Amino acid sequence: KIPALDTALVENTQNVGEWMIFDSLGAGQFSVVKRCRKKEIHGGDDKEYAIKMICKDKYRTVDSIFRAENEIKALTALGDHPNILTAEDVLHGKIGLYIVTELMPMDLFDFTEKYKYHLNDNLVGYMMGLLLSGLDHLWKHDVVHRDLKPENVLADFSGGDLRIKICDFGLCTPFRQGDTLRDFCGSPGF
Repeated sequence: KIPALDTALVENTQNVGEWMIFDSLGAGQFSVVKRCRKKEIHGGDDKEYAIKMICKDKYRTVDSIFRAENEIKALTALGDHPNILTAEDVLHGKIGLYIVTELMPMDLFDFTEKYKYHLNDNLVGYMMGLLLSGLDHLWKHDVVHRDLKPENVLADFSGGDLRIKICDFGLCTPFRQGDTLRDFCGSPGF
């Protein structure tokens, strides 16, 4: 759920709480995602993360607030899986909601464009297996994503091993066998 409002939280273009903010990684209708790192470096750890910065001024409906809460719930409840994005921290300030997650370098759309000449049946099959493993995890927890598209699947091939992570759970919903979903949702282009 959305954490309690922290009225003392520092929120500016360089810092959110204990997180230093860097370059932009992407933007959506209600948010921007930027690279970040903890201010205090403990034990030499300078690991970078992503921070989804959700502007509360843009949230004018109950549905938009519900989407933010859905995302927070899903990331904290489902993130214990190698193919689901992991939440590191969630902050709630006067200006926005902030979800700090592990950093993935690109989405699946950009990945397939960058590596289009290297994709073969084996690699695509392996990628699909990772994606289906994440979807199976959602299904086992009675969750339907409802906005699965290449931009909501993150990829990392930097360490020699391919990692695939499902992200953006704003439209997800609980679902049990026999339920009927009737909401109009998703991305029109998909």
